[in-house]
Amino acid sequence: MIYISLAHFYIPKILCFLSIVINTLFINLAYRKSSQSIRKYKYLLITFSCVNLCTTLLELVVPISTESFQFSFIVFVSESIIYKYRDVCQFLLVLRCSMVAYTFGLISVHFLYRYFAICQNHWIVHFFKPRFIFLTVISVLIYGSSWLFLMAQYTWPGEMIRQELDNDFVRTYKETTENVPFIVASYNADSEKNGMLAVILAAIILFISLIFDAVLANRIHNSIKILSLSDYVKRVHRNLLITLIIQTTIPSILTFFPCLVLWFYPFFNLNWSYYGNSIFIPIVNCYPIIDPIVISLALNDYRIIVLAIFAVLLVIFVIFAIYFATSYTYLDKKLICKNADVRVARECLHKIGRLENLSKSLPYGYSNPEKFEELSILCKQTDKCLSMSSCLNVIPNFEYVEILCEISHYSSGSLKTCFSNLNNFFTAKNESSQCLDLLFNQNHKIKMQDCSKYFENQNCVHQNVAEICGDEKIANFKSFEELWLSRLDC
Repeated sequence: MIYISLAHFYIPKILCFLSIVINTLFINLAYRKSSQSIRKYKYLLITFSCVNLCTTLLELVVPISTESFQFSFIVFVSESIIYKYRDVCQFLLVLRCSMVAYTFGLISVHFLYRYFAICQNHWIVHFFKPRFIFLTVISVLIYGSSWLFLMAQYTWPGEMIRQELDNDFVRTYKETTENVPFIVASYNADSEKNGMLAVILAAIILFISLIFDAVLANRIHNSIKILSLSDYVKRVHRNLLITLIIQTTIPSILTFFPCLVLWFYPFFNLNWSYYGNSIFIPIVNCYPIIDPIVISLALNDYRIIVLAIFAVLLVIFVIFAIYFATSYTYLDKKLICKNADVRVARECLHKIGRLENLSKSLPYGYSNPEKFEELSILCKQTDKCLSMSSCLNVIPNFEYVEILCEISHYSSGSLKTCFSNLNNFFTAKNESSQCLDLLFNQNHKIKMQDCSKYFENQNCVHQNVAEICGDEKIANFKSFEELWLSRLDC
């Protein structure tokens, strides 16, 4: 899993939730509240929302992120419930990206329906017959799958590309490419796959769809003007055409344009991954939400109901925002806490201060375990105070204090007798006890270079612990040792 930012983690999930709610409501609205003037066209509108839901579900399973390294545009999955199944995740990533083409293919079907309804009226009776539906579905699948094929053929990473990008991934995300599901359009001349060809062909495929839609829209518009229809019927057809044009404009702005920007900026060796993940990807994820809303507002059949729903949602949002603003505090860009918890945590700060002061007064080493008892008692009091709050990020150096307390519990508790015996063994200046110097020398403040010396003598230390304290104390000592070394930043 790759953590990018809090916004990148939560915003797509919020947008997906809204998309599921809004598209589900729209499907119900289109099915139940469509007037006779829309007739069977409502099924095409419902189909569009179903495609939006498919896009949303794919986004939930494989949320997309972007990056650019070495003149290469990369789309990768940062986290997923199926993250460990790399190839499956990668295929779903390709399918998620291909949903852009499937969407434009479906828009063209809508234009074709309107064209038949206005210009070739004798064909419209066949549009919803099984044979025509089958041909339409196959056409959309072939059109959308052209993107699927291009990405599978030209952007699916081989081992060579993974090796080339491995250092960049490790440096940026502390993750090797071996574990990351991603696709890559490489613009390097010596790359094993021609990424530039893939993105150019993908753009051409979408432009073909847009040109097809524009030609049909022009013919529909001209036909509406010359047909001898009533003003009401003309107005209905004109509204449906405008709705369809809006339906085409929205994905062009929210999906196609961001894709063009994301595809081609790495060609100029620009690293805009921050803008890609923070701006363009959320914009792409907004499309399944905005599409049904705009359609609903554009059609008289749905407008009043949608506005009423919006009013209710707006009131709920305002109430929630007020409650959230007055009850919670945002900390460290990662933690959201109740203000009451923050106050409790801050009341513990004076105990933290006492802990730090007491720890500074203790002698170096662990030669006198009884001196750690006072520290351990104070730690227990502090723990009790902190247990009343879940917002510990508000406390500076909390991790350091936590480690210090755990060390004191060991040194004055389960390892107290062991440390006393080890100290006696050390002070006897036995030759085999010299490896205990870092633990029990009160006059020796440990420096970073001493860490390597300790690691060299670690087996000797463990042997002394086993001999003096017994084998049963080894596990406790190793736990203590791990904390102690982490406190020293070894």
